[in-house]
Amino acid sequence: MDTLPDNRTRVVEDNHSYYVSRLYGPSEPHSRELWVDVAEANRSQVKIHTILSNTHRQASRVVLSFDFPFYGHPLRQITIATGGFIFMGDVIHRMLTATQYVAPLMANFNPGYSDNSTVVYFDN
Repeated sequence: MDTLPDNRTRVVEDNHSYYVSRLYGPSEPHSRELWVDVAEANRSQVKIHTILSNTHRQASRVVLSFDFPFYGHPLRQITIATGGFIFMGDVIHRMLTATQYVAPLMANFNPGYSDNSTVVYFDN
């Protein structure tokens, strides 16, 4: 990936055997099509996870309404964690959770600090 002088990135396509990855910088028009604002989404599909919204360093399994392809394997269940992680597959042992995840918001969140904090997910 090339970093341009104004700190933007250039679109790069990298083909692999199980997936195709594409990176879009903030100025790319296609990046706006990929972002979903849950505040404006279909409210029947947006779910507040009440247990995770009141705890720290916890995770909970969620069943999806579709198969999610993860490295060539269709998954119907994921595990959402308060640390901003989405774990894939069965949690057999701690090392597995350390390797099979997507971390879009990786941080040490504690939604239990405030009644206004919630863990929300959108299954579309």
